[in-house]
Amino acid sequence: MSDWTTAADLRLILERRWRSGSILKAYAAGQPWVAISLPVRRPRDVDLLERRNEVDAWLQRLMADCAPTARRPGLRVELTPVPSRARVGHNELPRRVWIDTYAVLFGWLGVSAEVARLDELLALTRSAVPELADWCAGHPRVILENAAVWPRILAAVAWIADHDQYLYLRQVDVPGIDTKFIESNRVLLGRLLDQVLPPRRIDDRFTASDFAARYRFRRRPDYTRIRSLGDPDQLPDGLSEVTVRTAELTLLDPPAAHVIIVENEVSYLALPDRPDTVAIFGSGFALGSVAGLTWLSTKTVIYWGDIDTYGFAILDRLLAIYPRVESVLMDTETLLAHSDQWVVEERPTNHDLTNLNETEVALYRDLVEGRFGHHVRLEQERISYARVVAALGAPKIDFPPGGRENYPPQNDRLPG
Repeated sequence: MSDWTTAADLRLILERRWRSGSILKAYAAGQPWVAISLPVRRPRDVDLLERRNEVDAWLQRLMADCAPTARRPGLRVELTPVPSRARVGHNELPRRVWIDTYAVLFGWLGVSAEVARLDELLALTRSAVPELADWCAGHPRVILENAAVWPRILAAVAWIADHDQYLYLRQVDVPGIDTKFIESNRVLLGRLLDQVLPPRRIDDRFTASDFAARYRFRRRPDYTRIRSLGDPDQLPDGLSEVTVRTAELTLLDPPAAHVIIVENEVSYLALPDRPDTVAIFGSGFALGSVAGLTWLSTKTVIYWGDIDTYGFAILDRLLAIYPRVESVLMDTETLLAHSDQWVVEERPTNHDLTNLNETEVALYRDLVEGRFGHHVRLEQERISYARVVAALGAPKIDFPPGGRENYPPQNDRLPG
């Protein structure tokens, strides 16, 4: 098989250059065309003598493939004389093939319609959000990849830039744009908003994945559940449980002396009645439910989480805020007593936890190092309820006829 250059070879080279994006960037930026020339691998002089028919067929095919047609422009073929010791007469063969304009390249590669669409979207960008013109000229492929939504993307960027208010995303009022659209396109919107918004409207502590936080929209508030464990006077109006905005819970400061923080909802709901005590349903590693509750520093605080590496990591973070917190049911004895209830911790953590006491650190390291098995985890809802009651110091309650509503509160206290 001949290794002489074919039109298919030329197309492969030009397509690679097209996919690199440099030509499209130059075009979008309005840079003048720089002619491209591609070398041609051609027959040798001996081929003119020994393979003349093949040479003629190759030359005829290459010239035809590079010639203009009704559907596409042609490439300019530079011919050069070929001296031949074989005395086969005067011969000219292709030396290089030239692409002389953007239009020739786009037409020959069949991307003219794509480039025309880019021209439309660039013009729309310069009209709708002129501040993005330079960025878009440097990222034409991004525009084409998002051509179907680009007009709406621009409309969203323009609206957000013009409304310097502390709003919810739901209040972005642009036809065809809703919170679902913003969420699904948040990375692209973020790249563009970073170009047009002033620094004061961008919170660099967050990435575009947390769109509302980064661009200073109002975020959905955190809520915290808190319940009384028996005393009707711990919460307002004698309520047994309330769910309130976490930021407002800082103002509540119930009169209870004791607080139990529980990570599992069922365990939180099933805590036994205890006087002078409230329970808080935690919110995992972020500690959003309790991080700002300064009144916790005046209480006896008990934390009960899963026996796994993340359970101790949460405890460690909680201790960094409230050093007097005590853990409960997060010990080796409890773990070993429930070996038939162990599950696998999917993605354990392994960091130095500096706020735990010696006993807690020892169990944490045992879990990290696999002393009891591979990624052992004991979820708190799997712990015997009798052990829960015993650990919290609550006596067994036999309700009298008429139900628990007629049973008086107990007077004993949690330890500490």
